Amino acid sequence: MKVEIKSCLDGAKKAKGISVIIDVFRASNTIIACIGQGAKFIIPIGDLEEAYGLKKANPDYLLFGERKGLPPEGFDYGNSPVAASKLSLKNKKIILTTSSGSQGIVNARKADEIIIGSFANAKAVVDYIKSKNPPIVSLVAMGFESGKKAEEDELCAKYLKEQLLGINSDFGEIKQEILKCDGADRLRRLNQEDDLEFSLKLNTYDIVPKYNFEYHTITDQKHPQRFELWSNDEFSVATPANPHIPKEEGIHLRIFAKKEVVNGWEDPELCGKAFTLAAKIADIIVEKLKIVQWANLQYNGNWGLLPGYTPVFHIHVYGRKKTGKTRAQPVQLPKAPGTYNNEPLTEKERAVLSNAFKKYLK
Repeated sequence: MKVEIKSCLDGAKKAKGISVIIDVFRASNTIIACIGQGAKFIIPIGDLEEAYGLKKANPDYLLFGERKGLPPEGFDYGNSPVAASKLSLKNKKIILTTSSGSQGIVNARKADEIIIGSFANAKAVVDYIKSKNPPIVSLVAMGFESGKKAEEDELCAKYLKEQLLGINSDFGEIKQEILKCDGADRLRRLNQEDDLEFSLKLNTYDIVPKYNFEYHTITDQKHPQRFELWSNDEFSVATPANPHIPKEEGIHLRIFAKKEVVNGWEDPELCGKAFTLAAKIADIIVEKLKIVQWANLQYNGNWGLLPGYTPVFHIHVYGRKKTGKTRAQPVQLPKAPGTYNNEPLTEKERAVLSNAFKKYLK
């Protein structure tokens, strides 16, 4: 395992492998606290106006963030992890835009995975990375306003690297050094000493926030947004953790291309293979398993046109039951991902589909 420390926005743009975005003061800890309080997902946004636009399109979303350490006009909350840790955020959907942390997340486009780390979840992050054992790990210390190295982020990155490599670290000494740095002084000047204290506690959360490239959302990696049922070298077939239709109405499956393609017409051959696979899956659930009466296929999704989102090539397969109340109606598209509230397939139900796909998809 090669572990590299990179710094600021330039470092985020060069990050590869599993990339850990580190913004100790304070975005990393705000994200951790929001997930700890039950947030359904967090959408990181780099541009302030884009964040306002996404909030306007989704008024029920909570707008968190800061510029120059303070919440911009019209925001619901700032970038305080202490404030977030005191909120009831169960199933809340959050937009987050900050001067540093969110900039790193949206710009780490070369990374295989993006997770968010700090001292608060250091052990969880280290354990997760060790379990994956990737060839490359990039620890990105985001710095002050993503342009100037910050001692708290650099020292956190160093601490994580040492933990990954089995090197002993003295967190007490690290903490004392950070308390004397410019970032700590800045929080004191802004009367944010409580956030300073919160951010320098070790292993207070067993959470690994992970960025989902498809949905552009951050969730705890222990709670996946989809369950893979089958895959080959070109495609993955999955069922969402939050399907578009309730189980009594049918089932919802998705086909994803493993090649990075935004729209099918960029690669007509790949698109044709994807639709052929979708037709085979429809045949399996309708004719072989007989768990639905018919199936609808839908290419991509209109959510890619919303502010803050980009489309990713995929095909929906909707298996519909004759007894379903909405069997003659189209699936209603939401304002944005995550606005459905349907139960996912159980582990047993997923196993039935997975076994059938392994049997019939050669």
